[in-house]
Amino acid sequence: KELLDLSYDESLRLESLVDNILTAAKIESSYEFNMEAANISELVNKRVKRFKNLNPERHFILKADTCDTIHIDQEAIIKVVDNLLDNAIKYSLEGAPINIILNSINNSVQLQIIDQGAGIDEKEKRNIFKKFYRIGNEDTRETKGTGLGLFIVKEIIDAHNGHFIIENNLPQGSIFKISLPI
Repeated sequence: KELLDLSYDESLRLESLVDNILTAAKIESSYEFNMEAANISELVNKRVKRFKNLNPERHFILKADTCDTIHIDQEAIIKVVDNLLDNAIKYSLEGAPINIILNSINNSVQLQIIDQGAGIDEKEKRNIFKKFYRIGNEDTRETKGTGLGLFIVKEIIDAHNGHFIIENNLPQGSIFKISLPI
């Protein structure tokens, strides 16, 4: 059972890796976003529920207001939410909660994913949106990844005329804030 669990986890990681590589290539060449009216509250709820099922040992706290329907490419926004939740899991301590807040503010929908991980050094914040950029030293890094996740998130949010910022979560961790126009 342990070997099967490890194999399953590794296959999910590889699937995510391949998906991110293909998405980054599409975004750079000819990806056409399919904008349609969507219920962002339902979308976020479903993604959080999926991550809870896949990671039962993690503690997710979702505070989601019922938000206005907005025009988005649902598949692209799913990639955004998945990448941010995946990062929160990778870089947070095992018992620390991951908070997800969704609400409407000033003609926009704001999504915040808040972790209590190591945080991101101010010097690194300007580089983390670059393709293939990863924080730290390859020889000592413990988390697996390609450095494509935040690049993809930024490109998708920019294509939606939104904003994406990263703030420090005191005393430790990061707050990933996305704002999409209604």
